[in-house]
Amino acid sequence: MMARAALWEPLNSPMLATLDHAHQRHTRRPHHRQPTQLQMTSATHQVRFADWSSEHGALSTVRFNVFVLEQGVPPELEIDALDADSAHVLHVIVTSAEREVIGTARMLLEPLLARIGRMAVLKTWRSRGIGQEMLEFLCAEAKRRGYTAVRLNSQTHATPFYYKQGFLSVGAEFVEAGIPHLEMRRSL
Repeated sequence: MMARAALWEPLNSPMLATLDHAHQRHTRRPHHRQPTQLQMTSATHQVRFADWSSEHGALSTVRFNVFVLEQGVPPELEIDALDADSAHVLHVIVTSAEREVIGTARMLLEPLLARIGRMAVLKTWRSRGIGQEMLEFLCAEAKRRGYTAVRLNSQTHATPFYYKQGFLSVGAEFVEAGIPHLEMRRSL
């Protein structure tokens, strides 16, 4: 273990930290900008960015209801360490006119493509365009940050919805959390 610590020590040196800071200042890194304060509002609901640290309870409840209770995803797979990473993850929350949280999604700000995931809308609110609005909201933000495409892993039964939103499937079907999925991408 000591050898490993010694090996990594030079990577954490003050000189390298200064060089890295200077490189970051002069390198365009659009995916690290703060999200815009835009929101989408209709007569029945509002789509906006959420702060995981203060709204994780409401976001987690929607995801738990959809993924764990409806679809049987193991609870330990539903919430992961990425959720709290505010530098690289954006969360969307959808609230009804009565302020009930009815939908959520997240977008991981990866180096080449933004990755949309954890899209969930409560059953009683489905087929009202909420999923489409969340996708458009996230795609607009990805484009604003300089991304040229987004990707997601769609449950196979949901691929027709994503095809209608301009996504195309990439690769073969795979199983994630016991559910068949396809990777899908959309150019922005």
